[in-house]
Amino acid sequence: MIFEGVNDIGTADRTTPNQTLTGDSIILAYEQMITRAHSKGISFFGATITPPGAPNTTIQSYGTPEGLPTRSSVNEWIRTLGAFDAVVDFHKVVKNPEDPDMLNPRYNSGDFGYPNEADYHAMARTFPLDVLEEYGRGVSTFM
Repeated sequence: MIFEGVNDIGTADRTTPNQTLTGDSIILAYEQMITRAHSKGISFFGATITPPGAPNTTIQSYGTPEGLPTRSSVNEWIRTLGAFDAVVDFHKVVKNPEDPDMLNPRYNSGDFGYPNEADYHAMARTFPLDVLEEYGRGVSTFM
């Protein structure tokens, strides 16, 4: 399972063109990993990028106005394209119901980016264990 992207988006230049390029690069990397895994008969699961927002960028700079649309577009690709054999929507599980660009306060480790222990437990409970049985023998065809 790949759970990747928050650091790519957070450390990329904050201009809209660079953020767009970053999002496109993440998606291309996902596509390449999926293709390579499937060519070897390995199933490949994806997870959405969790919210990196903070009340202000002096606390934590990953949730910038320029980066949030990038995360949203990558997450939309993960959720809807059907490229992964299975998807776990970690964003949905850990987002703040009041502000979906931030972690739920009960899952905030203190830096508004990294999850705390309760967050990891919530993410683990969300993982659909049935996909391990369904794809336990890999994929039978190149997708």
